[in-house]
Amino acid sequence: MLMIKMAKDNVALVPKLVQGLQAEPEQLQLDIKHKYFQRLAYQRELALANGTLVVDDASYVPAVLRYGKGEKAKIKIRLKGDRIDHLRGDKWSFRIRVKGENSVFGMKQFSLHRPATRNFVNEWLYHQALKREGVIALRYAFVEVTVNGKNLGIYALEEHFEKRLIENNRLREGPILRFNEDLFWQENVQRRNVFPATQRSGSGQYLSSDIDAFQTGKLFADSSRYRQFRKALSLLEGFRRGALPTSAVFDIPKLASYFAVADVMGAEHGARWHNIRFYYNPVTALLEPIGFDGNSGKLLKTIEFSRTGLAVNTLQTNTFEFFLARIFADEAFFRVYVATLERISKTAYLDSFFAEIDD
Repeated sequence: MLMIKMAKDNVALVPKLVQGLQAEPEQLQLDIKHKYFQRLAYQRELALANGTLVVDDASYVPAVLRYGKGEKAKIKIRLKGDRIDHLRGDKWSFRIRVKGENSVFGMKQFSLHRPATRNFVNEWLYHQALKREGVIALRYAFVEVTVNGKNLGIYALEEHFEKRLIENNRLREGPILRFNEDLFWQENVQRRNVFPATQRSGSGQYLSSDIDAFQTGKLFADSSRYRQFRKALSLLEGFRRGALPTSAVFDIPKLASYFAVADVMGAEHGARWHNIRFYYNPVTALLEPIGFDGNSGKLLKTIEFSRTGLAVNTLQTNTFEFFLARIFADEAFFRVYVATLERISKTAYLDSFFAEIDD
């Protein structure tokens, strides 16, 4: 019976395959002047030598993006991706900011990367699963990209963090926070090139990383939004110090859904402290997680809660596991997480989910 079912499933895949081959994705054309392209190429060479890409606002160069039916926008563009898998061969990953009042597909900032760096269609599935659960999800799509006349094939387009992301998820504008990972990657470069045999110093780890926000210029210029940022910062720092429990800082149902989806979809990567992003909801005065960099589709051998034991047992307070241990130590949160995981891992739920996104 199992072999018969597998055969039927394989036959059913054939029309989908044909439909996929006939798909016509959006076309994006990037025009980058030679001198600026050479600057990007030099940044890439440095990253390949260091094993890590380290960039800042000065890394952007001007370019033009053509898309849609003859539309074009002036943009700033830089390389993107901490790991060098984003930079191998000719198919580099990019971060794009649209200049002026224009937007592209309703976005002012987004990334382009080869689909393999986020595990192909699995990352799209991850965001669809989060969206179904009412958790903030990025717009994620597949497009065909040409750079200076050279067709580089299919890229994944991933929305970045700014107010349009929040508006697209039907929420009121509020600051988006993160644990700043710049020191984390700088420490990686140092250990690779200067002190390769040493243990981590901890200078770029969980407890020592700054908490900052996206679009800080606009944030600090508006007194109301700045007060929101200060409140959000106080909540997240209070949680990190252990002064505030999970249920006093985060929207518990949404955080539970976030971790349960990470379990079911194999997206543990996005739940690490340096990948997770938080939106401060000015209505609830709580933090909500934002799905990002799940690298979904991994076959997990454990669920998120079981990963917390290492930090508890060995007092490794600067690790991924310690961050999780603090979250799961709150019984109120843990109960909702378990109930949510039970609910969304049922066959009926998953069958319904895949039916909704079948096309």
